[in-house]
Amino acid sequence: MRTLVALLLAVEVGGAFGTAAASGTETGPGVIEVELRVDVAPADGPVLAHLTLPGEETQTRPLVDQGDGTWETTVEVRAADWRVVFEAVAAGELSQELSLSNLGVERDLLAEDPAIATVPDTEIESTPWSYLLVAVLAAAGAVGLLVYAVFGLRARRRPSPPSRRSAPS
Repeated sequence: MRTLVALLLAVEVGGAFGTAAASGTETGPGVIEVELRVDVAPADGPVLAHLTLPGEETQTRPLVDQGDGTWETTVEVRAADWRVVFEAVAAGELSQELSLSNLGVERDLLAEDPAIATVPDTEIESTPWSYLLVAVLAAAGAVGLLVYAVFGLRARRRPSPPSRRSAPS
């Protein structure tokens, strides 16, 4: 089994995101384990990673806050140059789309499949509308939960109606 030893490259992502990086390890024939890292302020989390590849189902993985603004996850995928979009749920932001190779995974770990051409990141289209829709729905859900927590759980005590005493006659 061949192992990629260290983080090779950190990419400045922008927006709510600081730097992002990835490292990989071959775990079997045509399979790699990828560790993804991104810097996001804890208040802007939780953070999700959306991995896409033509002909494959999109994989969405939550990242774990390491306590210092660094969020990490490990995912096992088919060896290919997957595209990654990070999502800062509370901030309602999506990162630019980056390839695993541009995040630091060595290209020789990424299987070269003629059906899946490696496209330079400069040729990648802007963020797909489906990711934007997911971000908007997640933000709306978070706002809904906040409104419910503030107004719905508060005990609504109404004063009891004053008692009516009849005046002595």
